[in-house]
Amino acid sequence: MHPFIAAAQADIDRLIPDLTAIYQDLHRHPELSMHEVRTAKIAADALAACGFDVTASVGGTAPEIYQPAKTSKQLNAIPSNHSPTYAPVLAPTLKTGLPAMLAAAAAWLCGSKLAA
Repeated sequence: MHPFIAAAQADIDRLIPDLTAIYQDLHRHPELSMHEVRTAKIAADALAACGFDVTASVGGTAPEIYQPAKTSKQLNAIPSNHSPTYAPVLAPTLKTGLPAMLAAAAAWLCGSKLAA
């Protein structure tokens, strides 16, 4: 086995318990689309714990803008940082898996153990 692969596998094995706990926690506390406050905090805290500068509350849509657009079925008219053409509606598992993967990448990059 290549030394890099062996090192990566060792890191993955070390992180699995903490990342599994985060993943399970996100599934136990689901949040509605566009209202992922708790999930975002978990991801931001994981990145901050690794020394990354984190700016919170970026990219959300204010409820007073979101609700009328939702009611009128004009959600795609709200300015956002992605296109629905390239970012289709995702299954809940992927939506909770993404923050877990972000936490995993941050933990591996900074070499620290995450607190679940």
